[in-house]
Amino acid sequence: MADEGTIAARWPAFYADLVARTPVRGIISLPLVDGLRSFGALDLYLVPPSVIGAVTSVDALEVTREVVSILQGADRSSSRGPDGPAWLDAPAAARRSLVWQAMGFVNSGLGVTSADALALLRAHAYSECRDLDDLVAHVLNRDVPLEDLAFDRFESR
Repeated sequence: MADEGTIAARWPAFYADLVARTPVRGIISLPLVDGLRSFGALDLYLVPPSVIGAVTSVDALEVTREVVSILQGADRSSSRGPDGPAWLDAPAAARRSLVWQAMGFVNSGLGVTSADALALLRAHAYSECRDLDDLVAHVLNRDVPLEDLAFDRFESR
């Protein structure tokens, strides 16, 4: 949460452009929650007469939850085009999409190919006697560190 004075003190160059080009005088930035928590943040911009103190953290978090709910609903409703197969809206397809997200996360984080990322996820799930869908949910929630999936961990076994 940053009111006009905080913005001016911490980010003077940003503040100069902000007041010169916009009516915004306060910013509240909150991490997205639930399934979107690692994908970004929600910024709320306040214009006078609104002030930072008028928005409670409970209210701001409620707005964040509502936005996330709408984004998640839009994602589910747009998963299939008008001519797409109905199975794309099934729970199994939604779980499988998490595998693709985790592959991209591992691919980027460890600098491996997509095929290797999937192999690492499968190997880790197998070595831990876990279901792949369960594992990828924990990887995406950052409950399983990427280092635990790295090649050298498996080479020492």
